[in-house]
Amino acid sequence: MASNGEARETSYVAESEGTLEFASAPHATSTVDPASTPHSASIAGSSIKPASDAHLGANSASSSATSVEGALHASVASASSEAELETRNGANDSMQITDQPLVSVIVPAYNCQDYIMQCVRSILDQTLADIELICVDDGSTDGTILLLEDLAARDCRMRVLTQPNAGEGAARNAGLDAARGRYLLFADADDYLDRTMLKKMVDAAERGKCDVVICGVSSFDTLTGQDTLVPWGCNWRAFPSGTFAASKNPDEIFRSFQNWTWNKLFSADFVKMEGLRFDEVQRSADLFFVVCALAAARRIRCVPEALYHYRTNNPSSNIATSDRAPLDFYKSLERAQVWMRERGVFEPVARAFRNWAASSVLYNFTVYRSLSSFRGLFDYLRADDFAKLRALDLLDMSEADYLVPSHFEQMQQLIHAEDATEFLFCQYRASNAYVEELSVSDRSFAQARNSLCKSALQLGHALGHTALEALYRFRS
Repeated sequence: MASNGEARETSYVAESEGTLEFASAPHATSTVDPASTPHSASIAGSSIKPASDAHLGANSASSSATSVEGALHASVASASSEAELETRNGANDSMQITDQPLVSVIVPAYNCQDYIMQCVRSILDQTLADIELICVDDGSTDGTILLLEDLAARDCRMRVLTQPNAGEGAARNAGLDAARGRYLLFADADDYLDRTMLKKMVDAAERGKCDVVICGVSSFDTLTGQDTLVPWGCNWRAFPSGTFAASKNPDEIFRSFQNWTWNKLFSADFVKMEGLRFDEVQRSADLFFVVCALAAARRIRCVPEALYHYRTNNPSSNIATSDRAPLDFYKSLERAQVWMRERGVFEPVARAFRNWAASSVLYNFTVYRSLSSFRGLFDYLRADDFAKLRALDLLDMSEADYLVPSHFEQMQQLIHAEDATEFLFCQYRASNAYVEELSVSDRSFAQARNSLCKSALQLGHALGHTALEALYRFRS
């Protein structure tokens, strides 16, 4: 392990046995219809997927040895016959890494032994073969590195970097520094790609000479196995022309495409020219990179199909560990605003950015699982006469400035509430009012009931029992 904090590359020689069988992961490629989902459902100010930085302990690697060994044996045993395996081996021998692959796929990996095999298989099994895969092990304490080493030994297109645990942003930057491809894709270790994703996105990039290409997204539920379209991940209807920049519809640029890097293909020349890097923070490491890229890109295209599948109900994902660094998202927003102002690209997207920042604030209040985190953000935003809200011009936004009317009311409650508990109660009442509105509209009662359940779950996770008791006191 490198001791100076820099990522170290481990080299492997392909074994004579040949490659693993890269069986296609189950997927459902669909066209996303953003019109079916309101913008208020957007997951603002969050990069849902990065793995937790909380180490599992010194004994976790040894305790996971059995499952790792089983995964390795299962991968090799997936070949239906010796002859079939040899055929695949011969095909892989012809896949030689070039000086400049067409695409560099960068995957940060931390304690993800349960999912990394599916992720890697889905990348190496792409219909576009001219790629390199750079996996950056971020100090894993389970069997992740063993799996990565075995996979890299079997495919010359894959490289493994290792570094002491420093978080997803630092791992992405290490991979970025090592990348040689004309295009860059940043995937998460517990997700998987449609087999045609890279081919379709590169084709779009080449046709439009694009800085950024964005594809549709679906969510894969670990518990149920259900793959569901995520319409707000790529709202291509907001930008119907083939190739566009933010100036085509500036108010929609951020909320139409989210803070996610993993459904976006970036031109390496564009990233280098703009000097884009990832924030090396615990949460929302993608926010700065994506917001700045969307504002600065001169040519963007969409591929509406849901080609990327991100995993939900993974207990180590960022949304499940939101209390780890509850203020990171806001600090990234501040840095993004400074960067855009310095580059002269802020004014055209100023309204969109302020709305995205307000949406990020409100969203993060709903995902905290402890009252201390909720109060921490509340106090942080209101300290020193609302200095943090002033820094992003959120304090003086008028009702007409808001793209989502309900966000104006909620931000006013944040500003004028007597304390954090009163603001919690206001949020709770707003959720109930929304459900009541749904129940009397032409939408189904089932939708209203589902919304109420979601609201109750968010409230329970974010507030905790102490805050719920406070809500009952306010009600009386």
